[in-house]
Amino acid sequence: MKPRTFSYFSVSEEVKKAAEEGMPLAELQIVGLSTRTINTLEDHKCVFLKDLLKLTRERVKAMNGMGDFAIFEIERSFNNFGSFDKKTKELNKTTSKIDKYISQANSRVYLD
Repeated sequence: MKPRTFSYFSVSEEVKKAAEEGMPLAELQIVGLSTRTINTLEDHKCVFLKDLLKLTRERVKAMNGMGDFAIFEIERSFNNFGSFDKKTKELNKTTSKIDKYISQANSRVYLD
């Protein structure tokens, strides 16, 4: 009889860092994780990214309502995560610039 092997999801450093920072699974919807998959994981007490990373593919697949497509979605969202992180940083820079311009405009209005 062949021994059973279990495989965990392989993830990038960005995903590991987000897990350490307590990212909720719901935020993975931005990078392709469906609401259905998120809800099913949450029904099984998997609410944060760190909770998901503790599970093997086999354990996730064994959950009621999960299957091969859910595994595919999870892996795809992890692969897309780098682009999400990059876009978020760009958006934060743009937001900071806008806030700066608004602050400068407001100070001119009150000074004049």
